[in-house]
Amino acid sequence: MMVEEVLDFDKTIGVVMNFIKKNPNTLLVVTADHETGGASIGKFMEKDPNSGKMKEVKDKVQINFIDGQHTAALVPVFAMGKGEELFSGVYPNHTIYHKLVEALKKSGVNIK
Repeated sequence: MMVEEVLDFDKTIGVVMNFIKKNPNTLLVVTADHETGGASIGKFMEKDPNSGKMKEVKDKVQINFIDGQHTAALVPVFAMGKGEELFSGVYPNHTIYHKLVEALKKSGVNIK
């Protein structure tokens, strides 16, 4: 399921990036409010039918989750388009709101 979701997301972002190339006054910001599960990619293990012991399958990987809850991992923020320079570095997620307001102001939107 996770792989399918990432592939669908990739297709969607591709469409939006093409839109931005044709409409340079557009800003795309991609982020998440938290990370969940602590996903990691590791060895793919399966039970050897002869010995009954677990063995590594060299040409495969497995996605593992360390938790079913939110983690403390930082989440990335990606931006493309007018104002993208505002979204670089590491900062608390609540500052994204302020960066969006600043981007709108730079674009001439009257924000009170």
